[in-house]
Amino acid sequence: MRIYGVSVQCRLLTGILILCSFLGRSHTAEAYDGYLSIGGTEDSLLRYVDSAGEIQGMDVDIFREIMRRMNFDFTVHLFKSTARLERSWQDGRYDMVFSHSYNPERAKYLLYPKQSHLFLEWHFFMRKENKGRFQYDTLEDLKGLRIGVTKSFSYTSEFWKRGREGWYSLDEVTVNKLNLNKLLLGRIDLWPNGTLGTLYRARTEGYADQIDYLPKPLKSGYYFNTFVRRSPRDDIPALAEKYDRALSDMKKDGSLAAIYLRYGFELNPELLEAL
Repeated sequence: MRIYGVSVQCRLLTGILILCSFLGRSHTAEAYDGYLSIGGTEDSLLRYVDSAGEIQGMDVDIFREIMRRMNFDFTVHLFKSTARLERSWQDGRYDMVFSHSYNPERAKYLLYPKQSHLFLEWHFFMRKENKGRFQYDTLEDLKGLRIGVTKSFSYTSEFWKRGREGWYSLDEVTVNKLNLNKLLLGRIDLWPNGTLGTLYRARTEGYADQIDYLPKPLKSGYYFNTFVRRSPRDDIPALAEKYDRALSDMKKDGSLAAIYLRYGFELNPELLEAL
């Protein structure tokens, strides 16, 4: 099958890992300057495999265009478990990892490029019937609530600390989308998650009228496609520089904004300048 001029083949290797191989237009390695493997978790907006077996997502479209400009072929490995993805880049199994905010602990294993491609906010989602029941100005407002969280997600250090101190009950899973099911079933009160992706999924899957979110974000920040320091490649720093040039060009020529618009989001000039 072909998506935006690139052939894609996806297969389920286990219940946790989906391998998607991207084959270039000529389907021969000689047509490219190199090859990269990149890992990530499934996400309803950024990266997923649809019912037809085709890989989709805003993150993937952005990365595909960067690779085209770098003249690189690549494969994508999608994990359902964040913990398993984390072990993979700690072990150096891949060359890159999709969309991480900066974290000093992760930076021991991941090299962050200079150019970010996403700015994301994280809000506390709730069932719409609970609108007005909860508030969030400080973490103290969450005392006594049941909050769905995903192992290996950074959230904020203060959020994790207060949860472990018992301010609120942390209901922890390894597969993030399980929290959505628990929220809709009333098994948790709140779920902190990326705002754009959650709203996009709610709109496309038909439950936008069932959820809402508290106005103040838990966190916001810039997200980077990162390079794995323990990758088998010995040219990671040079590749990061080449990646930065390609992404910078996309910001200048409007192609990054065009990808955002394809998914129904406008990348305003102020945010584009800040990325």
